[in-house]
Amino acid sequence: LRVSTELRYRKQPWGLVKSFIEKNFWSGLEDYFRHLESELTKTESTYLAEVHRQSPKEKVSKQSTVRRRKRAHAHLRVPHLEEVLSPVTTPTDEEVAHRIKHVAGSTQTRHIPEESPSGFHLQSVSKLLLVISFVLVLLVILNMMLFYKLWMLEYTTQTLTAWQGLRLQER
Repeated sequence: LRVSTELRYRKQPWGLVKSFIEKNFWSGLEDYFRHLESELTKTESTYLAEVHRQSPKEKVSKQSTVRRRKRAHAHLRVPHLEEVLSPVTTPTDEEVAHRIKHVAGSTQTRHIPEESPSGFHLQSVSKLLLVISFVLVLLVILNMMLFYKLWMLEYTTQTLTAWQGLRLQER
């Protein structure tokens, strides 16, 4: 079973939005295919249990009712049937990651960084978020200072205007 996926955008999104969409897209696909794999495994095990429980006459009668037309050379397909009914081997996570990295013919490919044992990628993301948070807090503080200076400037001009009005009344 080979599955190819592709993520296409109608419009080019911003970098942060694009990474958020891609992360959710890939995690959703991984969840879906894990679920699909478990369901196929369940179906296969129930089918194998059912086939092994039946007697040879029941197998023949059941197969003849399922098929719509009789096929020639049924005796040649027996090894193939055993191959199909053999247990499914699932690839390891490394094999799946390698296959996902090297999908041929896709316009959007998923970049999976190589994982290091120290978790370097996770640390760099957390440091980046810390720096961005610090910059945002600094900008908020600077905006508050600017607002305060403008407010004080307005207050000073109103006070000076009021004093000039009093001086004119005295003269």
